[in-house]
Amino acid sequence: MSDFIYNNFIWFSVSAISVSLIALIVGMLFTVKEEKTKQIAKAILVFLALVALGMSDNIKHLNFVGFAHALIAFVITFFATKHFRTQVAYLLWVPCLLIAILLIFNLLNTGIGLELFGRWN
Repeated sequence: MSDFIYNNFIWFSVSAISVSLIALIVGMLFTVKEEKTKQIAKAILVFLALVALGMSDNIKHLNFVGFAHALIAFVITFFATKHFRTQVAYLLWVPCLLIAILLIFNLLNTGIGLELFGRWN
């Protein structure tokens, strides 16, 4: 199972991030009633912040700062979905899901986490 996740995580995560970002932009365009450009810009910035937190070396190496980054990502997403008040904002949970998959995989495979397989060295 570890080999399957390792071999497919990068493909899955890039696909999920790409599709959800495009859907977020298009969905915000159609669902937001006023200040569309401002709301879309905010959503893109929040999405990019979540992706940047997910790409943190600290998350990949399972240290305290990595768990703090994951917690910050979840809190940002929680408040952003409340702020945007549209169903499309739930796409912000996609990067958080990928962070959770990465953390769970690394916790279950201590010593051979995704970062030690050589993909991110």
